[in-house]
Amino acid sequence: MKKEKVIRVCGGSCHTLILTQSKRVYSIGNNQKGQLGLGDNVVRSIPSLIDPKHFDYEKIAQICVGYCHSMALTQNGNVYSWGNGKHGQLGHVDALNENIPTKINPVYFNNEPIKYIISCSYFSFAVTKNNNLHAWGHNYHGQLGLGNNENQFKPTLVDPSTYNHETIVKIECGCQYTLLLTKKSNGSTNIYSCGSNYSGQLGLDQNDNKNTFQLIDPNHFANQKIKDIKAGDNFSLALIQERDSNKTKIYSWGSNFNGQLGLGDEIDRKTPYEIDHSNFNRQKIISIGNGSWHSFAIIKKQGSNKTKVHAWGDNGEGKLGLGHCLNVLNPNPINMKHFQSGISSLNSLEQIVSIGGNCGACGH
Repeated sequence: MKKEKVIRVCGGSCHTLILTQSKRVYSIGNNQKGQLGLGDNVVRSIPSLIDPKHFDYEKIAQICVGYCHSMALTQNGNVYSWGNGKHGQLGHVDALNENIPTKINPVYFNNEPIKYIISCSYFSFAVTKNNNLHAWGHNYHGQLGLGNNENQFKPTLVDPSTYNHETIVKIECGCQYTLLLTKKSNGSTNIYSCGSNYSGQLGLDQNDNKNTFQLIDPNHFANQKIKDIKAGDNFSLALIQERDSNKTKIYSWGSNFNGQLGLGDEIDRKTPYEIDHSNFNRQKIISIGNGSWHSFAIIKKQGSNKTKVHAWGDNGEGKLGLGHCLNVLNPNPINMKHFQSGISSLNSLEQIVSIGGNCGACGH
């Protein structure tokens, strides 16, 4: 990889995929289920190129990982998957593992090109260019949004009426639940949720699991524009922009036993609550991110290019970067002096957070 420029890194529980500017994929880490896509089950401690022939020499546009499975989307709109297939998360009709990338039959997507994919812990989603959502894999809690709780071993169309035929902007997966960020024809945005809800992570003011997508009441966000969503193991975040204003806010809900909601306590929330903006010195929040039980935000001072990172929640092993290992119940700034010069102009937490809701693995 010495001459390769990296454009995307996606880390799971115990393996990592790397996408380069030349649209090639490298893998590293645990390979017990063949999730590295190298044709064997041997662990790799240095990045190894996945043979482009396994992708039929198509250029790769997107990569994502689940707990022990991997997926890649090509520029032609084809989806390849490999690794653990026990719950059907590979979408190949069976429960077999695959140690090389294998194309998912386009017939399962009604031969529509795919524009977006996401691998969750043991389940997967794809959105077609016609805005059709397909789901497959583990479904014990109804996280596929199909109206049942049965595992699906091939991509299955989600009824678009369950998200009111709105345009899908983003999908986020928690441990066993799913969030959809959608956009209506008038430009307004909504969040839909389904799956496990024992901590209130669906934001529906209850704890019942849901096996179809449910609209989170827009009144919780004061009908403001939703810019981004994130899902941890069992908590959720939303970045909100005030209408007719550049002011931004963060809302959080779900499990809070480590303070990951940033609300100053350890009480779970069943509906979205706004994080006190004074924690961010009332500056503009430009990006949010998370791990399983901790959260981040990048803030930017008005009239300046300099940015700061705030962190809160679970701080075991000092993962928040605050100089100690105590959990933090409110957003706290990370000392930017610890970073090398140049990182002060961060615009997205994807630049520093490789394991998040859409790349992380349940319970890790």
